[in-house]
Amino acid sequence: IGPGAVAFRVVLNVFSQSGLVHTNHPTRWNVLWTKRVTLQEWASANEYQKINHFPGTRGIARKDNLAKNINRLKRQHGDEHFSFLPNSYILPQEMGSFENDLKRNGGT
Repeated sequence: IGPGAVAFRVVLNVFSQSGLVHTNHPTRWNVLWTKRVTLQEWASANEYQKINHFPGTRGIARKDNLAKNINRLKRQHGDEHFSFLPNSYILPQEMGSFENDLKRNGGT
């Protein structure tokens, strides 16, 4: 388990039931469960080693960053290209927009 990583009980149970044991060894490991991975960590992993994240995916892996990126794309390319996605808000910063849309759409 890497620094800052959230390891839910179900993840730890699956690891345990699969026969995996925790190690702090820098190179002798099978699974790296981490909050984020660097390009160097990714590039230095062996073929059999698995990492729970891809480098550089913070813009889509965190819900707030995903919402920011989608809203930016909507402004650049038009809402019609994203009609399959619900509106997203980052609260409390976008509370005004959220409340306006709530009133405009009748609370749905």
